[in-house]
Amino acid sequence: MSGAGAADTTLNPEDYTGFKLAIVAASWHTQVMEGLLDGAQRAAADAGLEPTIVRVPGTFELPVAATRLAEIRCDCCPRRCYSRWNSSL
Repeated sequence: MSGAGAADTTLNPEDYTGFKLAIVAASWHTQVMEGLLDGAQRAAADAGLEPTIVRVPGTFELPVAATRLAEIRCDCCPRRCYSRWNSSL
């Protein structure tokens, strides 16, 4: 694939100063998940971030972990988004 027309994904570390990031990944399929996790960690490094890595057993647990991260206010899940989502339950 040529990449023609792809979005510019250049990250400016200054835009993320003080930002807290967590990456949640399942453990069930090592080969696939390690590749996805490596890519996410590279993107975080490009933004100058050192993310917290949270591993869960399988895909069923992913939303549980993401919800918990929203509760502790990681910047990847802003309070207003979590509050809006949680109020609809």
